[in-house]
Amino acid sequence: MVLSEFSTVRTGTVALHSHGVFEFHYITAGTGTYTVGSRHIPIRAGIFIISAPGEGHHIDAKNGFIHQIMFRADIDAHDAAYDDIRAMARAHVIPVGEREAFFFEQLRVLSESGRQYLVKSAAHRFLAFLYERSARAAVQSVPDPVSRCLDEIHRTLAASFVLCDTAKRIGVSAEYLIRAFKARTGQTPVQYRMRIKIDTAKLYLLRSERSIGDIASLSGFEDELYFSRMFRKHTGMPPSAYRSRLRPKVT
Repeated sequence: MVLSEFSTVRTGTVALHSHGVFEFHYITAGTGTYTVGSRHIPIRAGIFIISAPGEGHHIDAKNGFIHQIMFRADIDAHDAAYDDIRAMARAHVIPVGEREAFFFEQLRVLSESGRQYLVKSAAHRFLAFLYERSARAAVQSVPDPVSRCLDEIHRTLAASFVLCDTAKRIGVSAEYLIRAFKARTGQTPVQYRMRIKIDTAKLYLLRSERSIGDIASLSGFEDELYFSRMFRKHTGMPPSAYRSRLRPKVT
């Protein structure tokens, strides 16, 4: 499988069309309807669309434009992943959340690197993403407390997080949520959330030119000094040193 033809576009209504390869759309802003056959599926920011080869489809934007990241995948019919992605495409739309744009930008960079092992890495990362998010969507109709807590952590990374309030919204005690969460992930909700924030910061440090202050904010930290202190605690070095030591050198 090879990922290709990445583009970030703003579209209104897209006429009925089809492709000879899989096409993927990650909606970053706007609302509308994705129509395939006789199905009309509402879409919004955070939705991921899979269009299978030969499948006629079109998108209607509501109240203006839809912003999206688009790309395609050429997959041999004998590839083990082909049937799996075909099966995922029957659902057409997978809710993946509104904070995945950087992930798809990573896929673009790897896919367009011209280096075979990085191109393969992009394909493998994307497959893992599809399997995990499809599985999550399949059980989302009756989510357990830990799944609901995980969803809230990923959905509100930049907002404040109060464990007691989260447990109350989910309908369990804070003590039960901590025990159940740690049994599944090996960490408490607060520890897990901090790891996700630090991992997000690592990606921005290695893959972007943004300032430390911007990265702190994008990673869910309100204060740059607190971010630097937590980053050093978890990695053993300040953010600037992490960037200078581990960022790939341009030759």
